[in-house]
Amino acid sequence: TEDRTKTAYTELRRTVKNATIEARELLLAQLESAEAQPFRIMTPEMVNSLEEHRLVVVGSHSHEHRPHGPLTCNEIRINMEQAKEELSQIVDQEIRHFSFPYGSMSPIAMQIAADVGYKSAVGTTSRFVQPRDWNNCYALPRIDMSRIESLESISMN
Repeated sequence: TEDRTKTAYTELRRTVKNATIEARELLLAQLESAEAQPFRIMTPEMVNSLEEHRLVVVGSHSHEHRPHGPLTCNEIRINMEQAKEELSQIVDQEIRHFSFPYGSMSPIAMQIAADVGYKSAVGTTSRFVQPRDWNNCYALPRIDMSRIESLESISMN
């Protein structure tokens, strides 16, 4: 628990440090508001309800959500395999897609994702897929859902 608290603190500090002044003020306002909610992990029921939507594909995001840069190849592989296995048990189907934590994708991490059995992976670039992305299915952009009003609004674009 202490290690997780340190990791959460380090990640929050890095986020705030790299944020614009406006983003920092917004974050502080949200943390200070009476409506601020603690981070909650999705329940298996929530994941399954997402998987039922025609525009959503559930993929894994590593088991420990650590940047891959400082990890060994074996640690990256174990994180990917464990996340893939646990999530596939929840949704009762194969997990074929991966999202690199913090966008920490490298040629080695992309190869490990392929070796583990993922068919595609996304980094942290936020935009819709374009034809130029088809050459590397392990370096795809992601859709930032925090800027989307609803899943239906995506299907109308």
